[in-house]
Amino acid sequence: MNTASNWFEIPCHDFGRAVRFYRGIFGMDLPTEDVMNQPTMYFPFDCDAAGGSVILSKHRQPSEHGTIVYLNAGEDIVGIVGRVSVFGGTVLRNVHSIGPGGYAALFLDSEGNSVGVHANDLSSLAPSSA
Repeated sequence: MNTASNWFEIPCHDFGRAVRFYRGIFGMDLPTEDVMNQPTMYFPFDCDAAGGSVILSKHRQPSEHGTIVYLNAGEDIVGIVGRVSVFGGTVLRNVHSIGPGGYAALFLDSEGNSVGVHANDLSSLAPSSA
């Protein structure tokens, strides 16, 4: 086992609302399809790294009290967190240092799930030295 995680699924009550939320905060068109009669939206991933999705399933319910998935914020963690409330979520903990592990933030998504975002550094926010 090379990594602790392989795939995750974030449940939703309203698939369209959840898709608008995640597309909105990440500013990208995330693909959707029907998988085994479950509407599914995919986050970017490749076969060599963990990936995940948002799903509408009668077997899963959103919760702010369950497992927390930290999504990769790349170089836009501040921008992503700044868009959370615009698209129907609530910031629980703003961007903060987690020591040598980088930076993280925590929010409730449009469906009531506690979700985090993570960035290795904030170098993209530093003023240009040009």
